[in-house]
Amino acid sequence: MYLLVGGFALAAALGIERRPTGTTGVFRTVLKQPFGAMALMLLAGGLFVHALWELFRALRDPDNEASQPRGVFKRLGWIVAAAGYTSLGCSALRTLGGWPMRGEDAAARNWTRLLLLTVPLGPWLLTAIGVGIIVTGAVFLRKGWIADLDHYVDLSGLAPWVKVSFYVVGRLGMVARGVVWSVIGAYLIVAAITENPNQALAIHGALTALKRQSYGPWLLGTVSVGFIAYGLYELFVAWRRRFHVDVGLA
Repeated sequence: MYLLVGGFALAAALGIERRPTGTTGVFRTVLKQPFGAMALMLLAGGLFVHALWELFRALRDPDNEASQPRGVFKRLGWIVAAAGYTSLGCSALRTLGGWPMRGEDAAARNWTRLLLLTVPLGPWLLTAIGVGIIVTGAVFLRKGWIADLDHYVDLSGLAPWVKVSFYVVGRLGMVARGVVWSVIGAYLIVAAITENPNQALAIHGALTALKRQSYGPWLLGTVSVGFIAYGLYELFVAWRRRFHVDVGLA
């Protein structure tokens, strides 16, 4: 997903496409390609499998990362990630089935409107969620700066240039995710303060907002390259993943 979203965003930054594309647009574009239905089905399957992996991390902690009291926040984060990937997989299936979809930005506005109108202290809850999203973005930015990225992978036996490339793409990808999450959180706080759900946005809206800023194409281009880098990083992790404890599958 990050490779595809980043690729379309880079095309928008270079002027090849008029605007960046979010996840819904990616699904629609994939479906239009030769063998698109099969590709989209595989993509949906991958998203569901990744959701199961995130849920497994929350339940079993195979990397022994959540043993401390504060590890409960990591487990909650993995559960949220599992829900997010499940939602993306369902969106891919809805696109495959031809069901009408309005995009992730419209969904974000609808959820924001629902919370503002029906939940007591809705603006305060939305503000708290926005702050949480910004904190998540800050965590990604911090990981891009100091994270021990080879904690998850086995780099033994690889050429030095491969190891350097792994760190470069991993850190750039973390920073790009941090920027986009921070933009989404900031706009959600604005929606809460102004009680205007139209201010809420998702990945597509965040990328579009970056493009509208001063030096927008440069900002969008940098973030899109970061998204592509993160996709490459995830592929590398999938290839060389290692576990630090017995996961009980033997």
